[in-house]
Order: sequence, then C-alpha cells, then structure tokens
Amino acid sequence: MPSTERAAWSPSRLECHCGSSARSSPSTASHWRPRGTSTRTRLPSLVPPITGLAARAMSTREWTDLSPSVFASPREVRFHKGEFAIPRERSCEALREIGRWIRTHDERVSFPLEVRFAAADDIWLSTAQGRETCYVAFHQYHRMAYRRYFQACEDILGSYGGRPHWGKMHALDAAALRPRYPHFDDFAALRDALDPTGLFANPYLDCVLGPAPATAL
Repeated sequence: MPSTERAAWSPSRLECHCGSSARSSPSTASHWRPRGTSTRTRLPSLVPPITGLAARAMSTREWTDLSPSVFASPREVRFHKGEFAIPRERSCEALREIGRWIRTHDERVSFPLEVRFAAADDIWLSTAQGRETCYVAFHQYHRMAYRRYFQACEDILGSYGGRPHWGKMHALDAAALRPRYPHFDDFAALRDALDPTGLFANPYLDCVLGPAPATAL
C-alpha cells in the first residue's frame, strides 16, 4: 500500500499541520469536511479561524482496505479546486509567497491549502516527471469568488515551474505547458502518429496538447 505525505496549511493563520496516510482501518474522513458552509458567505470574518481549525484537524491515520475505500472520500461540500506540482525543494518559498499574497490582498479563502509530496518518475506528462515533487492544492467554496485567488496561485506556482493537475482547474494552453515538460513534444508527436485525425480529441485536449494534424488544417 503506497504511503502519501500530506499536510493542511492555513495561510491566513500561518499554520501547517502534517500527516501521512497509508491507511489501515475503516475509513473515517481523511480530510476535514465542514458543515454549515453558509458561514463562508454570511459570516466571512469567521473564515480564518475555521480554516485554522481545519488544518489542526489533520492527524495521522492508518488503515488497510480496497483502493476505492482508501483513496476516495465523500464530498459533502461543493467547491472549486486547482492544484499545481512544483519542485519539492521550492515548497516553503512558494507557500510563503501565496500566504503573503492572501494577506496583502485581504483575500477570503475558505479552505486550507492541501500540500502533499511524491517521488520523481519518468512518465512523459506526469506532473512528477524528473523531479521530487510537492503538490499544492487550492480550493474555494463554490458560492465565493475564486478567479482572482486561483489566478494568483497559478501565477505564483507557475513561477516555480508549476505543472497543473491535468484534471483540475487551470488556464494554461499547450504553449504555456510545453516548456514545463521536457518530453512534451515527444508525447505530442506520438499522439499525432497514433491519432492523426483527432478521433480521440476534445476541446480540452486541443487546448493543452494542440490540435491533431488533420484538424489543424
């Protein structure tokens, strides 16, 4: 069973609470899930102490079970989410910079940052390709404004060579992604050879990989 180092970091309170999950007993929640989230929109001044409580709620748990029970959990609160992968050794700098931005812009952030770490791998478009990696995930309650905060996180993490999670929110296209992946063009060439007509393409893939040869004409 793989083990994942994970932390919840509350930038508004400068707190970081760490844990690991190589889980082994029936699933209690591995993430704090707030209830009564109208507090986020009706009483925004309570957001910082709530996120601090969320960060402190993280604790080390271990249990063993089937993968769906270990790695999936109910999502009772709707939110927007983005996540970027940066070099592990730059993680402290990046988190401090996000914290400074939040404080100087008086941004109301309704969730702690989630931080986790992974080993390097050699998969061409893996976010951990070629480097020990820190993942920084940022969230915002779905009824709260999120675009300015998400753009700031994207810009800050991007300045550290950040690679976006392929299945979460980001605004990058192929031109922006290419320099972040040493094998980006190798993958695109393989895609072009195997699917020249774009049979398996869609608007998102056209954006992040560029259009297939036949559809680019």
